[in-house]
This record gives sequence, C-alpha cells and structure tokens, in this order.
Amino acid sequence: FSRVLFRSRLVALFKRSLCIWRTFPTNATDACGVSVGAQRGLTIDAGDNSGVAVSNGRLFVSLNNGNKVLAWNRVPESDTEAPAFVMGSPDATTNTLLTDGIITNAVMQTDGRRLWASSDFDRKLHVWPELPTTDGQKPSTTYDLSFAPWASARMEEGLVLAGQSTVMAWRSPPLGQPADVVLERTIGSVGLDDLRGVAYDGTYFYLSSQPRGRIYVWRGLPTSTTSPVAEIAIDQPGR
Repeated sequence: FSRVLFRSRLVALFKRSLCIWRTFPTNATDACGVSVGAQRGLTIDAGDNSGVAVSNGRLFVSLNNGNKVLAWNRVPESDTEAPAFVMGSPDATTNTLLTDGIITNAVMQTDGRRLWASSDFDRKLHVWPELPTTDGQKPSTTYDLSFAPWASARMEEGLVLAGQSTVMAWRSPPLGQPADVVLERTIGSVGLDDLRGVAYDGTYFYLSSQPRGRIYVWRGLPTSTTSPVAEIAIDQPGR
C-alpha cells in the first residue's frame, strides 16, 4: 500500500488497483472516484516497494511486480485513462518478466523428461516439454493461474499445485491441457487456508496449512466432499 496527497485528492496504490479520490475521504464509506485496474489490457500489479509520486502535475506509479513505471501527464480522471508513457517496458501492457524469460520464486518439478516451474509471485506454471539445455531457453507453454501456488508435487504421471485456498491437479503431464481437478475453499470437513505444502507418496495425499498448524492426510487425491483420514498438528508447517 502506498499513497500520496495531491490538491486535496488522495491517490492510493493497492496490490491490484490504483484508487483516486476526487475529494479527500472523511469516513470509511467514501469510495474512490476513479479505480484504475485491469482495463485496456492494463494490469496494476503492485507488491512490496511499489509506490506513487506526483511531480509537475504528472502521476508516476512504480509497479514492483509489474517490472515497470507507469506515467500519466495528469492524475487520471476516469477508469479507462491509459498512461501517457511507460519506463522499463516497451508499453503499458507488455509483461517483461515473460518476454525476458524471468521467473520469480520458482518451484521446480521434473519427471526426467519434462520440466515444470511454478511461481506464486507470477501466478503461473511454466512448462518445458523437453528438459532445457541452453541459457535463456523459454518455456513452450505458460499457464496463467487464478491463485498463487506455493508448492507442487509429482502425482503418479501428473502434477499437483497448492496455494492459498486452491488445489489444482493434472492426472497426466500438464503440457497445455486444462487441469483435471480443481478444489477450492474446502475439501470435505477441511477449510483450505494459506496452503503451503503438498505431497503424494503413491498412497496418501498431504496438504499443509500454515495458519491452522495442520497437515491433512487423505487416501489418494480427494474430491470436494472427501474428509481426511488423519490430521497432524505441526507449528506453522511450510512446503
């Protein structure tokens, strides 16, 4: 979260939106008048160390996760007002993390033939159908995920990802096809909350929840209604 005051207007940067109040808010119910987010292909992807600044009437927004600085010649007056220019990227919509082949917080899996790298930072799963052998070799397929995967595991011939309140699994090697199983928010009697680890040993399937201090155990990949066969209490379990 970052904010700046300009001519009685409050400009605030959140993780995925830029909010502008035309008059300074005086209570919690004063909604921002302009909310710049996913419009015209523009995505506000902030993160730690992002910020906003106003100079000579121009608004500058640094996007740590977006790898760029957006600049408006004035503080935007509408949700669809595009930046006047961009620094660090050829344009406002190009994701240079992808075009330059940068993967942040990569978690790797391989079956000896193929390579997968999931990223909670980018919310992506990158796929190499053959093991890379040269510098800068980019993935052939990249999945855009709706959640941040903290952990991954091989599951027989396939792959499983877990993070936040979601589990996503492929029964065969993911090479671009949709996931076979997506479990969200609950599995049986278990509420999914900040999932940090996943494992499969051929018989049992495991998920760890850091805030709940639990590792949950199912026999095989569960369905949305399957309750665990065991719970293991561990202080803040991770990957």
